[in-house]
Amino acid sequence: MRVLVADECATLRAGAEQALRAAGHTPVVAASGWDAWRFSREQAPDVAFVGLDLADLDGLELVSLWRQGGRCPWPVVLMTDAAGAEALRLWSALTGEPEAAPDVLRRPVTGPLLADVVGGLLP
Repeated sequence: MRVLVADECATLRAGAEQALRAAGHTPVVAASGWDAWRFSREQAPDVAFVGLDLADLDGLELVSLWRQGGRCPWPVVLMTDAAGAEALRLWSALTGEPEAAPDVLRRPVTGPLLADVVGGLLP
């Protein structure tokens, strides 16, 4: 699977790249939301892990861009701390659009955890 990991943490990106490659996947890592957007336009990923708190284009903005016009057929998992996860839960409840909210992994997130999640997505 082609797996996009967008996060500002260089350690997470390096660990994810190593663990995903070892698990037989093709990782693509991005340090910013705009880089993730560009990578996804060049070649759509099979799954994307996105940090909620990206500085230039945060995770929700990136997911929103991907989903405009139904152009996001891949699963998206946001990575955030407990406060961010609670904010996403409240946003989903307030908007009444739980299906629009991406899945969430609470930090700390490791490369092996991402590889395990991807493995769980395989048929």
